[in-house]
Amino acid sequence: MTDSPYCPWCSTQPDTPEHLLLHCPCHHSYRVALLHLLSALQPHRPTLTNLGGSTNSNLAFKTQPH
Repeated sequence: MTDSPYCPWCSTQPDTPEHLLLHCPCHHSYRVALLHLLSALQPHRPTLTNLGGSTNSNLAFKTQPH
């Protein structure tokens, strides 16, 4: 956890789930591998919404119930 609203790797982009999963250059190689595997299931580039995530960035990193 951090007090900064910015990505810890980019430091200029907002620290949002969409940035982390879909745009952050630090995770590029993992994203390429994931997109390759997902391409068999869906032909278009995924968004956070169609991957099943929340579009409300305020809720995205809240803790999950046990």
